[in-house]
Amino acid sequence: MIAQAVKAALPQLRKGKSRNARVLAYAVLNPTGSPPVRFPSTFGCDETAVEKLSTAVQLPFPTYAGTYAGVGLTVTSGLLYAALFRDPLRSLVFLSPSEPIYKYAARFATPTGIAATYGIPALVAPFDVNPVYFVQTTGGSPHGPILFCGTGENPRQTYFWWDVGVKLTFTQQQAVPGDAIFLEAYGDGSDAGAIGITFAGGVATTYTLAATDFGGSAAKGVYVRVVYSSSAATANQTLAITLESLAASDVFCHRAANGIQAHLTQLTNARVNAASLLLKNTAPPMFKGGFVAGANLLPTVPWNSLVGLSTFMSYANGRHYKEHGWEQGMYGCLHPGDVEDTDFYGYVHCDPATGVLQRCSYPLQRSRYSMFVIRCEQIANVSNMETHLFHTVMMELQTTDPWLNARSTAFSIQDQMDALDLLRTSEFFYENPNHLAAIGRFVQGAGSFFRSHAGKIGAALSALFPQYSGLIAPAAALAQS
Repeated sequence: MIAQAVKAALPQLRKGKSRNARVLAYAVLNPTGSPPVRFPSTFGCDETAVEKLSTAVQLPFPTYAGTYAGVGLTVTSGLLYAALFRDPLRSLVFLSPSEPIYKYAARFATPTGIAATYGIPALVAPFDVNPVYFVQTTGGSPHGPILFCGTGENPRQTYFWWDVGVKLTFTQQQAVPGDAIFLEAYGDGSDAGAIGITFAGGVATTYTLAATDFGGSAAKGVYVRVVYSSSAATANQTLAITLESLAASDVFCHRAANGIQAHLTQLTNARVNAASLLLKNTAPPMFKGGFVAGANLLPTVPWNSLVGLSTFMSYANGRHYKEHGWEQGMYGCLHPGDVEDTDFYGYVHCDPATGVLQRCSYPLQRSRYSMFVIRCEQIANVSNMETHLFHTVMMELQTTDPWLNARSTAFSIQDQMDALDLLRTSEFFYENPNHLAAIGRFVQGAGSFFRSHAGKIGAALSALFPQYSGLIAPAAALAQS
């Protein structure tokens, strides 16, 4: 669903460019309401499969809250955050208040498959321990079924997200006193400090992240990597790692595109052609207080460095920033920041001989992303505040999998360049009121394709988000008019 202000940006999409360029531009601006599209390749001969993955999240009122006196009322306020990325393995990050206790366990690559333990080489020098990912084992699942890892400048160093108050447990198969673990946090392009933990013989070693760790930068959580140092050249040593919360707590949930685990081995060459996030305030009208802000940012600005801010105005301006009342909600989409964002990227690596998954990660800093902050307000002791997030990723895969419908694109390089030119001056953020009429007006100009398929598109949207089928149906009707 695209919001009201789209009508100010989209009329130009109907002027001076081909129908194909308008179709591509529309897909980027509204992936939820568009059929999946294939971008062209340089030589136009690649056969690709396309997938559109969507999810919905419901968030309660934040626990980071304060109060102030209104006119005869006490109002509670708090902040929620969300970040939208051009990565299928870390597509959406959001603050979820009071998540239940959860536990995730690391999984590691071996020559024959994925294992629950890591084989420590018979070396004394420190070396990186790189999980492929973490799987949910017990309790809640704030990160979904799998918590994926990221990489920085060095692709051989893997980082995973660690919230304050969450316990890491390291278990040796052999009791070797003197072996040590070093935890290094990922900073703005560099490592920032380290935590050293020495094993006691035969005892699992744990560490719970405190807000004061890493020079205080851990107060908002950190991306961390594991370095193992052995005290002797011991063979047959293995290591297991778990990530576990100790109480219900606020979590910065790291969500991959919904259902991406079914496509892992196909992500050797993939690209995200479009991604969007709709933030909707579903409180009754009299309780829709507060505001929402969105900023489209350079990858060199870490998203967690913005937590604690109620505005991002100093980081972005013009069409890269929008702020308005929370009752209006907000819609955001990611445009290609440059031509490189339309290139394929290797999110996974499989053994070429066996096809076994060996590496699986997203880049921590690669493309522009969008950050959102919501200042929620409600009357104290009245539980009526809910935030809904609707997230869609449109993905393209280079694959020879016979079970996928791989074929060449119908678009040319010129179509793509024209579409990027159309998007160059369009907005990143829109408010929600009257957005249904904006969709209808645009699809009328985007060509007969959307008019002839509007009913199918509306039915697909209703299936994805049944609680909003009453809103989606009018959009399809507008498109057919």
